[in-house]
Amino acid sequence: PLFLLVILAVQPYMMFFKSQKVSDYMVTNIYGDTIRVKELPLVLDFDKEMPKDKIVLFEKAVQNLNENLGITAIVLSHKFVKSDFFEKFQDGRSVIYWGNYPNSQKMFIPSEQARTSIFWVGSFVVESDLRINSEGFQNPCFDMDSLIRHELSHALGFKHSEGLMGVSLACDDIKPPLHSKAVAEFQSLYPNRAR
Repeated sequence: PLFLLVILAVQPYMMFFKSQKVSDYMVTNIYGDTIRVKELPLVLDFDKEMPKDKIVLFEKAVQNLNENLGITAIVLSHKFVKSDFFEKFQDGRSVIYWGNYPNSQKMFIPSEQARTSIFWVGSFVVESDLRINSEGFQNPCFDMDSLIRHELSHALGFKHSEGLMGVSLACDDIKPPLHSKAVAEFQSLYPNRAR
C-alpha cells in the first residue's frame, strides 16, 4: 500500500524526467537532453606548450569544420595559457593541451592520439578540453586534419558514430566531413546561427 502511494505521488512529476529520443550523433545527459554549447562560438585557448608550427593545422581544421557545419561553431583565441591539465580542469576554460602524458597519469592508452573531455551542467557545455598526444603527432601516417576535426567535433558535443566520428583513425585514413544528418541535428540546436 505504501509503495503504491509513492508511485501515485511521484507519477505526475515523472513527465519532467522523461527521456527524449536519444540522439544518433550528439551526446545526451541522463535525462536524454542533447548536450549543447551554451553560447557559440566555442572559444578555445592553446596550452603554452603548443608548438607554434602546429597552430596552422588547428586553424585549417577549425575552418573545415565550421564550413561543414554551416555555422561558426569554434574559434581559436590564439591565447596561450599556462595551465596544467592535471592541476586545473573543470575551470570553465576550454583549452587545447599539448603533451606526452605519462601512462601513470592514465591520460592515454598506448595507441591513443588524442582525447577530448566535455563538462556540462544540465544540458549546456561549460568547458571542452582537448588533449593532444604529442607523441602521436610524430607519426606521419595519420591525417592530422581528420584527427583534429574529430576532437573538435567532440568539443561541440558530437559522440562517436560514423565517418569523421568513427571510433578509430587508421594509418592513411582521411575522414570525410560530418554526415549530413549529424550537421542537420547540430544546426537544429542553433536555429538562429546557421549561415
